[in-house]
Amino acid sequence: MGGPAEVRREMSERQMTDKPKVLVVEDDPNTMELLRLRLELLNCEMLPAADAETALRVAAEEQPLLALVDIRLGDDETAGIRVLSQLKAQPETAHILIIVHSILVSRAQELPEEVRGHCAVLPKPLRHLQLAEILATLLAPPTAAEMGADAPA
Repeated sequence: MGGPAEVRREMSERQMTDKPKVLVVEDDPNTMELLRLRLELLNCEMLPAADAETALRVAAEEQPLLALVDIRLGDDETAGIRVLSQLKAQPETAHILIIVHSILVSRAQELPEEVRGHCAVLPKPLRHLQLAEILATLLAPPTAAEMGADAPA
């Protein structure tokens, strides 16, 4: 599994010029719209998914940098956990950085053990500044040490 440094290095190597893609797994239309507006302000492309199947398909096809995942989707209180587990189990999506965005959990310790070490947790309601700080960290150019190169000071 790659961490933020590996993701930034891969992005730099690809000379990424497009907007960063963020998969949003959320079934509430109002929350989805709020996140769309916030991500737009942060110059990101939102990839919406209202259910687990769509989330997994979009993640594999679009290869987002980040996924914001709600745990409860509709009446299913564990759909988001299944999304997290499957994203991390598949080699083509294991690199995607995940933030659990849910009212059901407020700390990573509340998540099942199989996904606990693979994501961050931001309880709802998500504050714009929190999201901006996370994206700024992820999108910062990699340091010379992260690139594995000897860069002049």
